[in-house]
Amino acid sequence: MNTINIDDTSLRDLKNLSDYTYIYYYKNIKKILKILSSDNYEDKRYVLDELYKNRDNIPDEIVIPDHYVKIGDDKGYMFDYVEGNTLFYVLYNRYISFEEKKYYIKKVGYLLDKLDSYKGLHINDLHEGNIIVNLYTKLIKVIDIDSIKIGNSISFPAQYLRKNSLLNYSNKYHIVNDSYEYVRADRNTDIYCYIMMILNYITNDLVDIMNKNEYYELLYKLSICGISNDLLDCFSRLIESDDNINPVEYIDSLEEEQILKARYLI
Repeated sequence: MNTINIDDTSLRDLKNLSDYTYIYYYKNIKKILKILSSDNYEDKRYVLDELYKNRDNIPDEIVIPDHYVKIGDDKGYMFDYVEGNTLFYVLYNRYISFEEKKYYIKKVGYLLDKLDSYKGLHINDLHEGNIIVNLYTKLIKVIDIDSIKIGNSISFPAQYLRKNSLLNYSNKYHIVNDSYEYVRADRNTDIYCYIMMILNYITNDLVDIMNKNEYYELLYKLSICGISNDLLDCFSRLIESDDNINPVEYIDSLEEEQILKARYLI
């Protein structure tokens, strides 16, 4: 992957989308430019190189970068601008139907099933802000992919994978102690993040920071609301020793009335 030196502008001249992320026009094509921390630049460059090298064999839902960028002392990468809204926007927008929300939740689950065919590839930082939904094409795209675990790359800190969150109550998640603490990404962690997205939506709460007792109390309340036993079994396995189960095939059992009851009880 080539490096582009951007000498005729500065970060101040670009439209800032979020921390370290900007809109940039390269050859009149709208792109997203992300600046990386110098502390982990080489590790993330390895991830980006591996993604680019294997781009023809990686699911279309994952947006692969096409260039590195250098602006003065800053380094980062560039990828195609993705039209749409974040999954967070979709899930918490009252004007989007419940059936549509279930549809996009399932799309994420189907992507995780696809990843079973890609040994050593895990999204890691899987959360509602890193998934873009196009309400017209009905497609989803995973962006902000420099924290992906691929091959022999290290794992990076992720929104739902923190030592002080619910996963700390199960020894199936490999918590690594380093200069900072993080969790080693694998299939269990991807499903864990996926279920956190689902539960946060159902409850309109932050389930990922609950302790073990609070979590089991939550599952009991969800059973009162009529959530299916199949879904509850998937949820309960998060802190059991057995491997996690992708709940995607049970999402259709969710009903809007169950969500309303859950939010009332919790």
